[in-house]
Amino acid sequence: MVSVSSIGKEILLKLLGTIFSFYAVYYIVASLLNGILRLDSFDGTIPFHYQSFDQIFANSTKWSDPVFLGDFISLEGTYITIPFVFYIFLRSRLWDYTITITAVHCILVCLVNLAFPLVWEWWVWIVISLLLSIGISELTSALIRKKKTGSFRPLPREEDKAS
Repeated sequence: MVSVSSIGKEILLKLLGTIFSFYAVYYIVASLLNGILRLDSFDGTIPFHYQSFDQIFANSTKWSDPVFLGDFISLEGTYITIPFVFYIFLRSRLWDYTITITAVHCILVCLVNLAFPLVWEWWVWIVISLLLSIGISELTSALIRKKKTGSFRPLPREEDKAS
């Protein structure tokens, strides 16, 4: 029989692994974009920037600012990539860990900046990123599950075409 403490330890280890992998992917994507966009400085607080998202819908020149583009593409790139990284050591409940990591990330943003992010545009992109990541992770899990059971056939077989 499995004890409750062993289940708790397993969940805690998976949670720590997801936190580490989330920020590792975030820093990798951010450092690549820092080089691609040739930004002047790379600070360790890039995952916690929310001020650059201010007035992105009202100010069209914001989209040509390389600092904003670095922050924006880092956020989106991380949330697009992370389901595939999570799938390496999580085979189920990817959506649950994605929501938990997003909540932890929002708490850390508050702690690092010593302020609650009042920039509503940042919150919009966090929610969009979260939903996108959940969609990618669930689609990936469903496709892998169907492939393992043999019920997934992306293209019809030749004998199916003949009949």
